[in-house]
Amino acid sequence: MASELRFFFRTCASTLLLWHLSACGNAYESIDIGEWKPASELTASPEVPLSPEVFRMAVTDRGRGREIRTGSLAQIRLAAGSGLLKDAATRQPLQNATAWLWIGNVPADGQRTIGDFGLAQLRAAMVGLGQGARLSVSADPQRSGFVLLVPARGFLLPFAYRSAGEAADSLDKEYFELAGKGDYEVEIVRVCVGRLLRKEALLRQWGYVFNWGADTHHQFARQGVLEWLAIEADCEAPNEKVRLEKGPAHGIGTPGYRENPLLSWQKSYEATR
Repeated sequence: MASELRFFFRTCASTLLLWHLSACGNAYESIDIGEWKPASELTASPEVPLSPEVFRMAVTDRGRGREIRTGSLAQIRLAAGSGLLKDAATRQPLQNATAWLWIGNVPADGQRTIGDFGLAQLRAAMVGLGQGARLSVSADPQRSGFVLLVPARGFLLPFAYRSAGEAADSLDKEYFELAGKGDYEVEIVRVCVGRLLRKEALLRQWGYVFNWGADTHHQFARQGVLEWLAIEADCEAPNEKVRLEKGPAHGIGTPGYRENPLLSWQKSYEATR
């Protein structure tokens, strides 16, 4: 009888251990993806204007044709004169670069701003200018304490998903940097009428996580918000529709990021999408 009881308890213990191990990590995952909706838009004016010693501009040609408004997407050509222009991804110097700038709208009080749309003073100064306009820029980034950047494709979205084989980097490096003291020129190549869109997904995870460190606090049941951003625009000359999209992203600033963090959210997204 005693041997039968020992066998029974060993069997139960083994079963419980196997169940416990199977529930470790992300034992269960699910995702609910929403629809694209109009997004809250970042103001075109900077909250803290750059001083003239750091960044100043002058309009040398106002251009003609379609004018830039607060809901515009503009294609620009950025040229380095005596300044230093760099590609953030390669860190190589460039003589010129072509980029898209989203001008943005002013948000309501308390409205959460999303993404990073680059030099706000430059975007604000472009409002009212037409296609073919030119601006002369003088910059001294060493005085600013932060990077003077122009996104290559409308906006930056850090902590975004990268598929297997891509470099695992939390920063979005699709931008050009005004990296040296000197002069630059901006030419407005195309002016498009656009809108900013946002999509969310709720990612759920279930499974035990060993929280070894004091700064790890994964719960048994976890959920977090993933988000996408996109800009859709209608452009003239030639008539063309442009769509710039990035995501999903999950990180600092995302609701629930610190209160109930996800475990390996990118792998969960790959498994559930």
